Amino acid sequence: MIMRNLLLPLSYELHCSWLMVLLMLAASSSISNGLVQQQTTIQVCQNKDCCKRYQQAHNSMDLVQTFRDLLAPSTITINSSQQQQQPQFVVEASGCLSHCGSGPNVAIITPDGSSSSNNQETVHNHVETPTSAAAILPVEPHPTLLAAVTVMEKAHKATETDKKLHLLNSVINKLNSIPELAESAANVHAHTLRAQVHLETSNNHSVELAMHDIQQAIAMNAKNQLLPLPANAWRILADAQEQSGNIPAAMAALRQWAQLNPSYATKVAKEVSRLQQQL
Repeated sequence: MIMRNLLLPLSYELHCSWLMVLLMLAASSSISNGLVQQQTTIQVCQNKDCCKRYQQAHNSMDLVQTFRDLLAPSTITINSSQQQQQPQFVVEASGCLSHCGSGPNVAIITPDGSSSSNNQETVHNHVETPTSAAAILPVEPHPTLLAAVTVMEKAHKATETDKKLHLLNSVINKLNSIPELAESAANVHAHTLRAQVHLETSNNHSVELAMHDIQQAIAMNAKNQLLPLPANAWRILADAQEQSGNIPAAMAALRQWAQLNPSYATKVAKEVSRLQQQL
């Protein structure tokens, strides 16, 4: 039965999970009660075994994206000397962390003093769920973000378009209702997922809705570039532009996708060549 709003997953399905997160955070001596003052790096192992374990359990959801979604925009500080925004946390893909067989593995590298040689690195094993990811963060994630990540995962697994849209609508409406989370990585991700679902329905109105969602996501990123765009955001925009008949805009979006994701350069070149034949 489709949930009528996000209150149910927040207050019923996810309430117990969130209480478990709080208990784990309280029990962990490696978790700090206050915000860190220097940049902390979260490295997510991209070894095939680690990626396969998480993606199989979560229907191809990305653990790197999960960590980004769990971090609130408030984890940004201002460098007073340079007046620049500096992220307190950086989430990045990494090579093998040498804990094969115990994945998914995540390294938390925290600063300890002014020298990078003093950084403390802790590798966490079996980070298999959003709840376990939240538990190893050096700050308590906002409970709504943990709920949003869990509901987005439900939407990703859903097979019916209406259910996917209902779940994603509930996430976006809830995040938009909380000013501090309205421009979060989770909201950018939710808009991207909803745009993709709209495109799958293949009608003119859905294409317009997809265009609106993905442009919203890109606008949030443009306003605050510390909010990372999901890797496929520009590809979704390109598909929406192509379906709407705006071939030059579709080609421009594909080139932007290749610029941000060089590994897709060959694929993009073929797509651009195909689109050029339609001009």
